[in-house]
Order: sequence, then structure tokens, then C-alpha cells
Amino acid sequence: MNIVYGVDIGGSHITVAPVDLNTGSVIQDKAVRGDVRAKGTVDEIIKDWSTVILSSMYSFIGQFSPRIGIAMPGPFDYEKGIALIKENNKYEALYGLNVKDLLSEAIGMKTQDILMKNDAGCFLQGEAVSGAARNYSRGIGMTLGTGIGTAFMDQSMADDASMWCSPFKEGVAEDYISTLWFEQQYELRTGNKKSVKDMAMAFDQDEIAKELFDEFAQNFGEFIVGFVRQRDPEVIVIGGNIMKSSQLFMPQVMEILQSHDICIPVKQAELGEEAAIIGAASLHG
Repeated sequence: MNIVYGVDIGGSHITVAPVDLNTGSVIQDKAVRGDVRAKGTVDEIIKDWSTVILSSMYSFIGQFSPRIGIAMPGPFDYEKGIALIKENNKYEALYGLNVKDLLSEAIGMKTQDILMKNDAGCFLQGEAVSGAARNYSRGIGMTLGTGIGTAFMDQSMADDASMWCSPFKEGVAEDYISTLWFEQQYELRTGNKKSVKDMAMAFDQDEIAKELFDEFAQNFGEFIVGFVRQRDPEVIVIGGNIMKSSQLFMPQVMEILQSHDICIPVKQAELGEEAAIIGAASLHG
């Protein structure tokens, strides 16, 4: 086996698992997940990360690999490993520091064996390796969650597309395509708080929830049209928690795409949380 450790770092957790690059698959029973003190000190953050990484490595006796790939939210200088996150309520203590150097010291490995990429790019890269984007050369990917992650793939290599901040309506795309938009709009229109999951469950009885899913479909459809016009993909891959309720908005999105003569395949992501882990590990492929 050709083993590389894939690392998916989020705003409150880290997941690490060995990936067999020969098969493009996660060795699931060796995956380790842990909490992260994202608002903590430099030492606390690095300790939380390195503890989980080492735990996964040591659980895989006989197949230790000194190589890791990390899917990390930005902004970041991924090649140099320097954190540029600030005013984002997470990992601000790392601003301006070389995270690769800090991790290499904590884990006891060479800095050059630690590779990093934006988490959205790793998501699409993972889907290209063994998920919904396999067998395609060019594609775009989107993850729908607290915000919107976007990625572009060319020659089967994916990277961050940074479309979340692209001008859209009276703000930027993420202002209208996110769970935050749903929750803010629901509270604004009803005076009550409700999660997207609860809105989806109450869809048949809640007229405001219906209204919001319809508006979301229109916003998301318009956004995809612009993304497609810019990148000319062969496939569109969509993942993230909001896609768990895809039946409530994707039919309308497809109608919008068809009205703009966009007939390329639109696929739901297949790998779930494993996509970013596989994509991160494949940085060493």
C-alpha cells in the first residue's frame, strides 16, 4: 500500500485517517477525530492538531508514513504554510506563523513532507480521485454549509476558486448561499429561530420555510450559471450539509440551468467527509 495521512481541519474539529493512494480510499477503522480549541493559544491549537494526527499514525502499526496532506480553511499561504486568518473567530493566534514548521516540530517529521491545500480544493480533488468527479478532466465543485466553498478542477487537479466573495446581488455570494442566510432570513421574517434542518422537516407546513427554499434555489441557480460561464466545466459536483435537503431546491436549480442552456451533468458529492481527507492525501500522489 502507498499510505499518506489525510487531515481535514475544520473550525472546531480535526479528522485524520490513512489513505491508500493506490485505491484512493480511506482506511476507515484507523480514522481519528478530535476537538480543536480554535480560539486558543498557538500551543493549544498545535497540541490539539498534533495529538490527533499522531493518534491516527500510531494506530496504524507497521504502515507508518512520514507524509501528511492537510485540508485547511483559508486564507492561507498553502505552499509556505503561513496562516493568514484574522477577524474570523478561529485560529487567529496563528496569524503570520509558519504552521508547517510548528507541526513538523510537534509531530517529529520533515516540513517538506507536510503539504496543504484549501479545504474546498481538497473536497473536489477527493471527488476527482474516487467520487462524483472521477473520469472528468474539468469541473467545478461547491460545498453548501455555514458558507459556500468553491473549487475548480483542470486536468483532474483541483484548487480553490474563491467564489464565495464574488459580487452577487447586494453583497457577495456567501451572503445569499449559506445556512447563515437561511437562519438570518427566517428570524427576520418570523421573529423565531430555526435551523435549516428544522426548516426542511417543517417544509410542508411552514410557508416561510417554503419561501426561503424557493429563494435559495433561485440564488443558487443564478450563482451556478455565472460559475459555469466563467469556467466551462464538464461536470458540476455539489456537497455539504444543505444538500441533505436537495429535493427541496435542486429541481428548481436544474430548471434554471436548463433555461440558460446548461446541460452538463450535475452530481451530488459521493464521499461525504472523506472527500477532503482523500483530496488532501492525494497532494502527495
